[in-house]
Amino acid sequence: MTWVIVAFSQVDGSRLEVALVRVVQRLFTRGFLRAVGPLPPPLLEAAAAYRLRDHNLLPAEAARIRRWAGQRGGGPDAGQGPPS
Repeated sequence: MTWVIVAFSQVDGSRLEVALVRVVQRLFTRGFLRAVGPLPPPLLEAAAAYRLRDHNLLPAEAARIRRWAGQRGGGPDAGQGPPS
């Protein structure tokens, strides 16, 4: 769940701040996934689906999760790895 929250969280600020935080998000999520090893698809599916049900999730964050899942050929829970 940690990587889902960090990878897909919306960042507010100037264009420069947003760009810098996005880089940090990508680095963190890639490092996190390297450290924990391959995650089983059912776990990824459950984390993404759970996050999509979170009432605190912003529309832009939900769209990012759905777009990421769609790029991996599945529903909101398909694929592995952080967004590119």
